[in-house]
Amino acid sequence: MRFCKLLVIVTALVISSLAQNDADGPTNEKAQKTYKQALDYLKQHMTGAALDSFKKADKQDEGHCRGCQTKMVKYGIELGEWKTAETAGEEMVAEAQGGKDLAIAHYRLGMILREEGYDKRKDEIFARAHEEMTKALAAAANFPDAIYVDGQILAHLKQDDAAKKQFEQFVKMRPEGDPLVVLSVSLDDDERKWKDFVTKNEMTWPQYRDGGFTGPVATLFYVRAIPQTFTIDADGVLQDQHIGDAAIEGKLKKLVARARDLQVAETPKQ
Repeated sequence: MRFCKLLVIVTALVISSLAQNDADGPTNEKAQKTYKQALDYLKQHMTGAALDSFKKADKQDEGHCRGCQTKMVKYGIELGEWKTAETAGEEMVAEAQGGKDLAIAHYRLGMILREEGYDKRKDEIFARAHEEMTKALAAAANFPDAIYVDGQILAHLKQDDAAKKQFEQFVKMRPEGDPLVVLSVSLDDDERKWKDFVTKNEMTWPQYRDGGFTGPVATLFYVRAIPQTFTIDADGVLQDQHIGDAAIEGKLKKLVARARDLQVAETPKQ
């Protein structure tokens, strides 16, 4: 059976992502050779060596190699080389031209800092991430991804009212007919407290109280720790399951796009 909806079962909020594309490599001749060597290292699955070469190529290109910077962000985050990822993000901000490009650059740097904050568990890093999202929204107010991620960051900083305001704004900006469906499953055993919490925080998306780790949904999905997220695609197939607050936005965006394609394909012709 095929569905034209993408279902996300969560015990935490789910975010969407802004697609990121690699730009061209460096223009400096020496940097081009180093960049090519970095790509060769990647083919050999030598990620650490590749990251060092991307850093070198970017330096040889005087910090203007967008392709190097993109790789420095990607593999810097992957390897926990936060200084490298931050440097690349800051260079992207410095190179950005125009409101949209500047907004995207600040958003990327904010995402780097958010991931670093999760890794190091330091609120001061989350505060810096919030500053970058604020700058992104100053450059482009109509930026749903930045609004949602900023809400997530504010929630982590326990600025609940500010976080709620951002989440409400994000919901208002969702396009009509959006195929993304979010279902929150609570393991609370006190129904009254659960209902009061849902009402107080205006959690208007579908809610279900499972009553604990022995509840039917928790048992069906083998939930042993929370927060936990399950992503089910438009064909009803479980595509992703993970524990914790790590971002799933890349995969989610692809699945949402596919669900939209199914909506178009299955709309009866007039």
